[in-house]
Amino acid sequence: MFFYKYYTFSPLATLCSVGINLAAALFAIFGIAKITVNVVVGVILVIIGLALYFYVGKVIPDKIAETNGRKNIETKANYALTYCVQNPGAAAEIMEVNESFAHKMRTEVSYTHKIASSNPGYFDALAEINPELSEKYFINEKGRVAKNK
Repeated sequence: MFFYKYYTFSPLATLCSVGINLAAALFAIFGIAKITVNVVVGVILVIIGLALYFYVGKVIPDKIAETNGRKNIETKANYALTYCVQNPGAAAEIMEVNESFAHKMRTEVSYTHKIASSNPGYFDALAEINPELSEKYFINEKGRVAKNK
């Protein structure tokens, strides 16, 4: 079985996690296979594999995700949208730093609708950003975003 960590906002960190954990698995497998021929080399390879998995595989991808993930959120509209669906209160802040996201929030109702659908409490604030949202959608009696007929 092979494990790696998925980073929503940083494909580079995910790729790094896959690579490091794959290398760790290979070192461990080759180390175990080498133990029958040369115990010292086999143990060293297994230790390298364990160090890669338990330390390097956790630390390096996390550091990459911090910087690369923040950069993606601040420069790419789709990452910003995903972040704002998870953290709707941050939409205004992200709009200030990400011009492409701000433009899409004001012009594409699909952006404001996605955030409002996952967090109906922000419907009114999002309707102020993009008035088309309140023209096409409303909050129904169940507290969910519904389409106007």
